[in-house]
Amino acid sequence: TATSDVAGATFLWSTSENTPTITVKPSKTTTYKVWASNGRCKNPTPAEITVTVNDLPAAEILGTSTICLGESTTLEAIGGSTFLWKGMSGAEKTLAKITVSPTQTTTYTCTVTDDKGCSKDVSLEVVVNKLPTPTITGTTKICRGESTTLTASGGNAYVWTGDGIVTPGNAVQTVSPAYTTTYTVEVTNANDCSQTADITVEVVQPPKVHLEGPTTICSGSTANIKVISDDSRTYTYKWAHDGSTNASCIVKPLTATTYTVEVFDGKCSITLPHTITVNKIEDPQISGPAQICLGESTTLKVTNVPNPYVSYQWSTGETTQAIVVSPDQVGMSTYTVTVTDANECTAEATIDIVVKS
Repeated sequence: TATSDVAGATFLWSTSENTPTITVKPSKTTTYKVWASNGRCKNPTPAEITVTVNDLPAAEILGTSTICLGESTTLEAIGGSTFLWKGMSGAEKTLAKITVSPTQTTTYTCTVTDDKGCSKDVSLEVVVNKLPTPTITGTTKICRGESTTLTASGGNAYVWTGDGIVTPGNAVQTVSPAYTTTYTVEVTNANDCSQTADITVEVVQPPKVHLEGPTTICSGSTANIKVISDDSRTYTYKWAHDGSTNASCIVKPLTATTYTVEVFDGKCSITLPHTITVNKIEDPQISGPAQICLGESTTLKVTNVPNPYVSYQWSTGETTQAIVVSPDQVGMSTYTVTVTDANECTAEATIDIVVKS
């Protein structure tokens, strides 16, 4: 604005404007001149004023501009002495550094003012990438000793943790846990955002049972094999040799034989073997005459060689390998011996003697 102590003075600016007051918007520091005139004469010496144009602050916003949903990022405005964040509230809006957690892509703007009073708005767009949606499929209930295949999907990369994981970077895992186990997979998508999912594999313990029964029998004998339960579960049974479904079975093997039974609790099964060895005893051979006269005596003897027996029981009550008999009546006299071997197996032989008068 130009003024003069001469009444009615007019003005001429170096901008060619002729009003007392002009509005200027220089892009750089500029000197403006104005001449005063009383209508007849023009003051040859102009008045001057210099408008200094200060540079705007070299402001910018620093910080991570791409995050995953649920993450935070710290934004820092630089290049000034005071700051005003748009859309923020409280004391935080005037801080140089703020922490934000947008749920969608958002542009943040800050007005930065320097110590000369010049201000500049700067902005930064924070892109929010979605998280992957991981899923795990697979059998979640198995018997101990079985395996299950777990398959993760929903991303580009996978990292598994859990008991028995051998190649954690594979999407597909085959595991055989001994006990109920939880497996976790971290799934990462193309935007490098990650999310975890887990799955619990329940391991059902096998039937708690055992077999009772003899492991050694004598030839011709029978054996009773029983399934004994060690807990309160209800079981079903199937014997392999005859298909019977009882908890016990009676067998009469001729030679060493292994019998197996499958025990099932409705979910898991176990097969138990039971081997029976068959001990064979050699039939005894009795030496003695086919006939004798009444009043005579004769010797009866078990003559197997080599002798495999450890005890003898004659029908006469004697317990030696050889006995002396004296039949007391005419006709047929029959003598029987029962022998026992080292395996406690028994066999029997009979001899008939004709007694003549």
